[in-house]
Amino acid sequence: MLNNKRCFLLIVFALFVLTACSRSGDGVEPPAGRVPEYVPPQGATVSLLAHTGQTLHGHTLVAQNDNFLLFLYEPRLSVIIQHRQSGAYMRSTVDTSRDTDNHLWQGLYMSGVTLDYIVGINVHFSRACLYHTERYLTVYYREDGFSAQVFFPDIQIGYTLVVTLEDDGFTAEIPQASIVEYDPHVTVGAFYVFPFLGHSYMGGDEGYMFIPDGQGAIIKLQDNESRFNTPFNEPVFGSNPGLEIEVSPFMFSNFMFTIEPQTVIMPVYGMVHTGRGIGFLGVIESGYENAAIEAFPNGVSTDFDWISSRFTYSHVVQQPTGMQSGFISTRTQRPNRIDLRMRYIFVTGDQATYTGLAVAYREYLTNTGAFTSAKMDEYRTAVDFLGVEQREWALFRLNVSMTTFAQAEEILHTLAANGVDRVYTRFDGWTTRGSIYSLPTRGFNPAGTLGGQRGLNSLQNTVVELGGTLTLVVNPLDIVIETNTFEAFNAMRRVNGRTADFMGGSMRVTTPTRTLELSERVASELGTRGFAADVIRMTSFLSAYSEGGTYFDRADSAALFRQSAAAFDYHHEAPALTTSFAYLWRYASALTVMPSTGSGYLFNYKHVPFLSIATSGMIPVYFEHVNFQANQRRFFLNLVETGARPMFLITAEDAALLRHTLRNDIFSSMFDLYKDLIIQYHHELSYLHEHIGDASIVRRYAQDNTVRIQWSNGLWVYLNYGREEAVVNGITIGPMSYEIVV
Repeated sequence: MLNNKRCFLLIVFALFVLTACSRSGDGVEPPAGRVPEYVPPQGATVSLLAHTGQTLHGHTLVAQNDNFLLFLYEPRLSVIIQHRQSGAYMRSTVDTSRDTDNHLWQGLYMSGVTLDYIVGINVHFSRACLYHTERYLTVYYREDGFSAQVFFPDIQIGYTLVVTLEDDGFTAEIPQASIVEYDPHVTVGAFYVFPFLGHSYMGGDEGYMFIPDGQGAIIKLQDNESRFNTPFNEPVFGSNPGLEIEVSPFMFSNFMFTIEPQTVIMPVYGMVHTGRGIGFLGVIESGYENAAIEAFPNGVSTDFDWISSRFTYSHVVQQPTGMQSGFISTRTQRPNRIDLRMRYIFVTGDQATYTGLAVAYREYLTNTGAFTSAKMDEYRTAVDFLGVEQREWALFRLNVSMTTFAQAEEILHTLAANGVDRVYTRFDGWTTRGSIYSLPTRGFNPAGTLGGQRGLNSLQNTVVELGGTLTLVVNPLDIVIETNTFEAFNAMRRVNGRTADFMGGSMRVTTPTRTLELSERVASELGTRGFAADVIRMTSFLSAYSEGGTYFDRADSAALFRQSAAAFDYHHEAPALTTSFAYLWRYASALTVMPSTGSGYLFNYKHVPFLSIATSGMIPVYFEHVNFQANQRRFFLNLVETGARPMFLITAEDAALLRHTLRNDIFSSMFDLYKDLIIQYHHELSYLHEHIGDASIVRRYAQDNTVRIQWSNGLWVYLNYGREEAVVNGITIGPMSYEIVV
């Protein structure tokens, strides 16, 4: 009998394995891999404005509109864009090369477009430019710009650059279908497009570079006297774990030796010359999944300050040579398919500031439908409840109930009695095995220890009665191996074929296909019961992977994650998204646990609230939990300044109960400790938001410890981050305080 039972279990296990393996090989072509048909450029071979004879620094006028003039130096595809009213302009290349720089750097800063390519089995890039490299070049002119066909005969690679003058600047694109590779031993590695647009020499221009580090940061244009050795070089939307081997702080006894930049959540960067009254915001419109943002202060490799995006077509990965042996460096199976498209939005005059860049980005996001699902409702304070977690005990785990559904109701009634109503209620750890051990979320299974489905329904009714909203935290991505052994068959594999392990091997992530399946299932079950979701982790994770022996790049993952996010918009109840990358914002009703500042990276001159300005008045944004802020008063002033909303992580029980669970990073959360602070925050910020209404930030002025914020409805907010009283424009502001001027 025992042997029969063992045989039966082995057969079931084998069938499960075969099913999982057969599913992994379904697709042989990446879902985002379709290449649009290429239409060859057409137009005149001579500039339509050549008769004007208008030139600027050797560049010929090729297009114009009411706002800008576009000049081109054809041999190097170098452009200059000039503002008609002010005469201010920016150049895309350096005027003359420096003998102290090698050919690689000269080729980069003297060319409008630079191609890095790979020969044979090499893993190191070589460079083809428009300054040193032999090429064939044909330019076709249109009324609104030009197209340039480039071909390098030595490496048998060609591409087409399309530049179009717009009312707010210009766009530049290299269609994937235009790239030709006639030599099978040579492949495209990466592209730079106008990398030196707006460059400065030794900080000779007054101004700064903007980088999307967290909220945002600026790098001042100044002579750095060779203090810096490394650039800011960060991939858009974070690291690519499918290509990389995880390096965890646990490997170094939990010590971090450097300050790392925060994850890039917006595909933007900028350069502002405040002294000349002109600046641009570079928006990566297409190809951001495989792009990085690079900012080089002078002294890092060259004496120029420059900032650009780099689009990577071929990645180098570490391929294992056996189960016990090491790795060799090799390339991914196929190049990434990138329809490269950049938009350069220019700001001039008093708008040539980082605030002007943020306002321009907000207008761009609005015009492209990034906030179509947003619910810009009245002000709400967010309370994030933690329900159940588990801890190890003897032969099994014990539930640690931190907040039952009934206790959450009691807390909300207590807050309402003190004037805190319309609460944005977020509930984590609502499932049977808690917030961590239940991952991934696979259905609707409220924890019985918290009150079960009846208790959750009662909580939902209470929230609605008090004018609030309730969202349930859903994670369709992460897998806890210990409690989801069979789900591990759906784990994502790195490009080298090995399973991607995280947190020392205790965590994995589902394949994007499986994430979509889980999202559709959970969204349906929540939606039919009238619950909204707050989706976490999937919103801040993007990776290349392999499935069934096929290489999928990050664009393929993004395509499936978009479908996953859209699936949660069940019955037109859009989800909230936690720490979300910008490409998913169009699916969000609100953004939660968003960064409130930057990283303090090496050469950041100062943090700026770029993200908050860009989203103000468009979508509700909730910052990180108030509980864990080192300086809560300064954090409160940050909320006042940006119009963001606070979120408190709350439990009914003492956080000490979590010390033996996987949520032991929560050191303070009990409601009794935060009741008065929640009430204070709510009353002060509610009063502020009554004046803000649906307005957006249009100006920000900062000097020393004081900041002035102007909203689109005329409201002014004066803040003093200093320890002494300050007077600004006749307004007296107390230390670490603020004043509202209607």
